[in-house]
Parts: sequence; structure tokens; C-alpha cells
Amino acid sequence: PLCLVLYESISMLLLFGIGAGMYVLEPTKRGLFRPLRALVALGGSGFADTVSARFASAEAKAELKLAWLSRRLNLSPVRLATAYAEGVIVRIAARPVLVPFKLFVTYKFLKRIGSIKWFNIFRK
Repeated sequence: PLCLVLYESISMLLLFGIGAGMYVLEPTKRGLFRPLRALVALGGSGFADTVSARFASAEAKAELKLAWLSRRLNLSPVRLATAYAEGVIVRIAARPVLVPFKLFVTYKFLKRIGSIKWFNIFRK
């Protein structure tokens, strides 16, 4: 059970760290998603209007759903929702690196505290 607690703790630290990083950096406003905007523009004005309308709807829902959290933290609810969405994209893209990293850190920590006694079984 200790390895699961440690692995999930690392996951939560990464979740909050990436979310805070996205909140501070605001990659959407800094133009990191400009190629995506260009693709939306290629779809025609009707497609761009649909995307704009859905984004406005998502902003309104974010204000309703995250109002309680934004009042307590004194942060913008739209910016919180945007940072969360950007963080999800980054975590999904980085998953091939993050999962082995979390496993490695968990293994190293458990080995350091001496919790892995069965490890010597595999060495011959």
C-alpha cells in the first residue's frame, strides 16, 4: 500500500504543479496554440463561429461551476478552467514520460527507505 500512496502522491503533485504552471504561463494567450487557431480558420467562418460560440458557452459554465472556488482563492474562474484544460492537454501529451518517471521515483524512494526487500530476489 505504501507504493500506491507514494505513486498517487506524486501524481497529485504533478497535477497541481502543471495546473499552477498553466495558470501562471497562460499558454493559450501567449500564442502557443496559434497553429490550432489556423486550423479552425481553415474550416470556414461557420466552423469558426461554432467554435467561438462553444468557447463562450464553456466560459459561462466555468463561471457558474467554479465561482465558489474562485471566491475562496481570489482567482478568475475562467482562467482556472482554462488552466485546467491546458493542464489536461499537457499531461496527456506527456503521459509516455510521466508514467515511467512516477514509477522510477516511487521505486527509488521505496528502495532508499528499505521498503523493497524482495528486490534482491531478481538479482542473481
